[in-house]
Amino acid sequence: MKLIWDSTRLLVTAFIGFMLATTGIAFFPEIGTPAAKLICTNSRQQSRGSSTATSSTVTRAFYCPTSSGKDQNITVWVAVVSALLYTLIGYVLGMIYSAVMLIVPKKTS
Repeated sequence: MKLIWDSTRLLVTAFIGFMLATTGIAFFPEIGTPAAKLICTNSRQQSRGSSTATSSTVTRAFYCPTSSGKDQNITVWVAVVSALLYTLIGYVLGMIYSAVMLIVPKKTS
């Protein structure tokens, strides 16, 4: 039973981490900043927008300067590392919550 609970907790936190790393970065690019700084200390985030009469588009990307002076796109790696980072944070917080709930006495009626 404990193995099923741990597996379920890992799957739920992995889903939340994945959603934060993909959709979260699309709407709030600051969510990807910790992962970008882990990948490249001089990383920068860039947003570009374009509008037409019927729609508008915003493109967000993370870049890392290379030794040749060109910028390398690291957006995919930022999403992967963000997903792993937020999955790990969620899993650890879930373990802490479970441990606290074991310590706190249950109220009986």
